[in-house]
Amino acid sequence: MSIRSKLETDRATRVPFGKTADIPETDVQRAIEAVYAAVEALTAAVAAHLADAVDAHDASAISVVPAGSLAATDAQAALVEILGDIEAHIADATAAHAAAAISYDGGTGISATTVEGAIDELATEKLDVSAYTAADVLAKLLTVDGAGSGLDADLLDGQSSAFYATASSVSDHLADASDAHDASAISFSPAGNIAATDVQAAIAELDTEKQPLDELLTEIAALSTDPNADSGVFFDDSAGNVAYWTPTGALSFSGINLLVASASDSNVGVVEGATDAEVRAATADKFMDAALLESASALVALSDAATIAVDWDSGINFSVQITANRVLGNPTNGQPGTWRTVYVFGNDGTDRTLTFGNQYAGELSTLTDIDSGRAYLLMIMCLTSSHFVVSAKRALG
Repeated sequence: MSIRSKLETDRATRVPFGKTADIPETDVQRAIEAVYAAVEALTAAVAAHLADAVDAHDASAISVVPAGSLAATDAQAALVEILGDIEAHIADATAAHAAAAISYDGGTGISATTVEGAIDELATEKLDVSAYTAADVLAKLLTVDGAGSGLDADLLDGQSSAFYATASSVSDHLADASDAHDASAISFSPAGNIAATDVQAAIAELDTEKQPLDELLTEIAALSTDPNADSGVFFDDSAGNVAYWTPTGALSFSGINLLVASASDSNVGVVEGATDAEVRAATADKFMDAALLESASALVALSDAATIAVDWDSGINFSVQITANRVLGNPTNGQPGTWRTVYVFGNDGTDRTLTFGNQYAGELSTLTDIDSGRAYLLMIMCLTSSHFVVSAKRALG
């Protein structure tokens, strides 16, 4: 710094300055420096503000002078007001614009330049509905109908009449009894044992599978006389031919079934074999195999009860284990002249007593010492259905 500049600076610092709220300095030199610095800062802030392309001001902070139909007084409200007007205009489906205010570029045959004018022009040139009925259309088509017109009006499914059979040709075909179709041209749905798919092949297939005609089949075919009775066909070996056979005696037909009657004392027929139970019950019309003499005689257990029930038809030889003093009840279904046996034994070492029902007549003895070590075999004969004779023999102990 030169001596002169230094002297000038020194003088400035000695000049007093009345400080303010914005410049708190007390001499001219410092006040000037403070002002200079503030100006530089303000210049930089203005430059940054001018360069801000995104958020220099809030739209609501920018004033707008209302004009025309716009009532807003700031940019934010003005934009909202304009956007509302645009949306209302777009949503207006009835009167957004007058047709006369919409320009029309023109087209073939239309000279109007607005939508309103184009509609008016078309209204004078249209074909009225009253002149476009089905009858009108038909009348117009009839003027060009006929062969070679290219219309389906003279065709059936696009074909001329020459494509189809005439009524007379169909009648001739139906009347043809000798060669209406080739058998190979008639389809056949395979069924049963036939695999062919046309009539020709099916006939050929049957020809290879048929029963050859022989003498026996010829004789059966010759049996044409009605025998006037349900009959069968059989080969009569003595006569050497096929003949009818009509069942007699125990044999008869029911539909296609051959029935055999049941045997009786006077008629030959079928007799069903008896079961063990049927042998014991002496069921009628049953035959008894010799083996049943053994199986039907097997012991049948009686149920232990205060009075022991005995069904004469349910067994020939019975057994019962008693667990207390008991009564042997009167038998049911007694068959006069037949015998039954009952093997009686106890369940433990305690002596048990066995007495008899009131249909056991004659000399009776009460058994008082039946236990697990002493048993008795009772032999009972039926004299009548209410009179039984019983005897007892020690069987164990």
